[in-house]
Amino acid sequence: MSRFILVLLLLVFTKPLLAKINLPSNCDEYKEVAQSNFVLLNKKELIQLGECIAQVQLKTKKIDWISDSCEEISEDEKNIFGVLSLSKVDAIQIGMCLGVINTIYTRFDGAYVYQLSSYSSYRRSNKKYRCLKGEPAISKLIKLENQILDIEQIRDELCAHVYG
Repeated sequence: MSRFILVLLLLVFTKPLLAKINLPSNCDEYKEVAQSNFVLLNKKELIQLGECIAQVQLKTKKIDWISDSCEEISEDEKNIFGVLSLSKVDAIQIGMCLGVINTIYTRFDGAYVYQLSSYSSYRRSNKKYRCLKGEPAISKLIKLENQILDIEQIRDELCAHVYG
């Protein structure tokens, strides 16, 4: 029994160190919080951490976790206890889904669409992107079923070309 308690305490106290190591470089404000004690982060801070992780990963590589992260939001809405029943992993996943949606929306909504012209150069068209937010965006991302996507493919899923 004492070995179990010792191992449990060791795991609890080493988690803050592991959390600091795994954070993306642009999440400096969370490094200090994670370094002090990852266990004490509240749900809001974990969701913000997830948003930060999603933004960094969208810029650097293709991702395949969007569907799972967004499904966590719909599961949380169906749960009777709501936010109170969220684990730390669930809160980070929710933040990652929201981070993807917010990043795409802020970067592309209202921006002009550039099209490839006949001389291998891009020219601005009269169309602009109109991107989804909220429940419609979450539903679209859940339907992707963990395809490996980059930022342009996600943009094409969440944004439409409209004249404006």
